[in-house]
Amino acid sequence: MSAYKSNIPLRAFYLFAAGMIWLGIWQTGFSQSSWILYVPAITFIFGGITGYCPSLIAFRKVMHQ
Repeated sequence: MSAYKSNIPLRAFYLFAAGMIWLGIWQTGFSQSSWILYVPAITFIFGGITGYCPSLIAFRKVMHQ
């Protein structure tokens, strides 16, 4: 298994967090929300589906782990 591949509970957390972000964007209004809120929402969905979270990979590289 790759060092960057997430386990099942972490993938479930990514999907849950993405759902909460999308719910907040929806409640605020898609046209009123800042585009920056879409970045973590999309990366969490990608991480939950594939197991490779771009944010986690970036932080591991920055912190040399």
